[in-house]
Amino acid sequence: MKTQTSAQKGFTLIEMLTAMAVAAILLGSAGPNLFDFIGSSRSATEYRSLLKGFQLARSEAINRGVTVTVTAKSGADWHSGFQVWVDEDGDGVMDAGEDILDSSEFGSGATLTEANNVGSFSYTPEGFLDAVTGSQFLLTYRTESKCTRDRDIRLVYTGVINARERVCE
Repeated sequence: MKTQTSAQKGFTLIEMLTAMAVAAILLGSAGPNLFDFIGSSRSATEYRSLLKGFQLARSEAINRGVTVTVTAKSGADWHSGFQVWVDEDGDGVMDAGEDILDSSEFGSGATLTEANNVGSFSYTPEGFLDAVTGSQFLLTYRTESKCTRDRDIRLVYTGVINARERVCE
């Protein structure tokens, strides 16, 4: 005689609803922090990209013995991105045939402002900023209700680049 055994496979309705309730609670508490973290990480990446662009411009100007310029992609609006290029003739205008060394666009919720509203910086073959007494960039990342970190990039006439992160107020 055969006996039938009923093996239970899967979840009961109560177990499934309990698991979904726990998952909803966890996602509800972790979600906003995750989005802040992702936005802050993107902002930090853009900050490092801009810092790298200025460092590249200075080092290439010294190595190549020519003027290398960093310009905002759109006038003096640095938020849309920047380009680093070799200014062979030193006129401050990107001409056909001049090499673009680096280019970057910004896509996070960060706001990038330049204190003196300058749209381009040129490094001389000696590594100095050309005809600029100094400038300060402030890269600010803020969510709707709070901010995480502000980042400063300061350019000095001697070509030195000072960068730091600071807790915003």
